[in-house]
Amino acid sequence: MVDVEFEGDGRNFPTPGQFARVHYVASFERTGEIFESTRARCGSALEFCVGAGHTIAGFDLALQRMSVGETARVVVAPTLAYGVKGRPPRIPPNAALVFRIELISIKEKLQSSIGVAAATPVQRLRNR
Repeated sequence: MVDVEFEGDGRNFPTPGQFARVHYVASFERTGEIFESTRARCGSALEFCVGAGHTIAGFDLALQRMSVGETARVVVAPTLAYGVKGRPPRIPPNAALVFRIELISIKEKLQSSIGVAAATPVQRLRNR
């Protein structure tokens, strides 16, 4: 489920293979507890390749429906997040997640000094 909080430009939507730059806050739907935030972590936006498995499926799919400048609240079902196994100890089994995503920009090539190989916060969370 995607609830648009702030409309984007309505023209520029990320597609697989492009790089998206986003800020997000992630929380548990059941409790509202925040477990990840790009702004709280270090203030830097997350930059990743869309459709390349760098984020959970629900995040990636929702992002592809957003346009540049848009901010949306996205509820991700467990099947499109971490499923029946979760990601212990941080993400319990069958956890529905809520993301507040701000799509800052999209581009064809990564123009960051970090590089694609660097682990993003969501990748680190997925690998725990």
